[in-house]
Amino acid sequence: MVIYPQRSVEPDDRQPYRLLLDSPQVQCIYLDELGTVTETSLQVAIVQLIIAGEETAIERGKELILQAKNQLADETTKKQIVELIETILLYKFTRLSREELATMLGIDQYGSVKDNCRLG
Repeated sequence: MVIYPQRSVEPDDRQPYRLLLDSPQVQCIYLDELGTVTETSLQVAIVQLIIAGEETAIERGKELILQAKNQLADETTKKQIVELIETILLYKFTRLSREELATMLGIDQYGSVKDNCRLG
C-alpha cells in the first residue's frame, strides 16, 4: 500500500516503480479522496488527521476523540487512540505543550476524555 496525501504529490517519474505499482499487490491510497470524517471509519479518519490543516485539526481531533469514546468499549484501546490523536496534533502544533493541547481537546492528565468535552 502506498499512501499519498493527494494525487499531486505522486512522483512524476514512476518508471522505476512501474512493475510494483501496476501489480495487484500494491494499492495507492489518496487521503484527500477518502471522504469526510463522518463518512469514514475511525482508523481512516485518524490517518486523515495527519494531513488536516491547522485551522481544522483541533476540531477534527475533538470529533475523533468523541467518536472513539462512543464507539470503543475497551478502555485500553480508547486510551491508546486518544494518545495517538494527541501525538499527531503535537507534531502538527509544535508550539503547544502536551498540557495545553490536552486542555484544548478535553483530555485529563491520565489521557481520559473528560465527560464535559463537547464540540463547538
